[in-house]
Amino acid sequence: MIDEPKALNAMLYVLWKLESSQRDMLKVFKILWFADLSHMKEYGRFITDDDYIKMRLGPVPSRLYEIAKQIRDGNPLYEAYKRYFNVTDHKIVIPSMKADMDYLSESDIQELDKSICENGDLTGEQLSRKSHGAAWKKSALGYSIDTGKILDEIGMPESDRAFILESEAFQRVFA
Repeated sequence: MIDEPKALNAMLYVLWKLESSQRDMLKVFKILWFADLSHMKEYGRFITDDDYIKMRLGPVPSRLYEIAKQIRDGNPLYEAYKRYFNVTDHKIVIPSMKADMDYLSESDIQELDKSICENGDLTGEQLSRKSHGAAWKKSALGYSIDTGKILDEIGMPESDRAFILESEAFQRVFA
């Protein structure tokens, strides 16, 4: 289940690390995707806990994307989110504040920095192709990418995999 303030602050962290010319939704969302994959592989948990959806150009964090779209489209119900960021020119994300670092662990920051370093200079087309991994390929367009498929893609050992999937199922029951 998404920890919305943490996910928003992870996004803000990425936005402030990127040059202003690199702050488009596709780039930010792909950097978060790769950071989440790497963090899961190294530490057994995602950073954002957002539910990634298979879109034509690759995985998209569903809640963060929904917030960005609603801000972009001027939905007054999402006005409060503008304290975090705004969206201009249909896809450029402008941070409104710095990330609250209290929401991010050292390992979160480490994997976000790693993903920014590895992906920040890639083009949208390169990021899109790179994000079309096994989990994306095995998922249906417009639907959630199953955690089990993500664990397969990153080669999570079976013992860790079982624990992660059981924990996820437990969280859904008691959310």
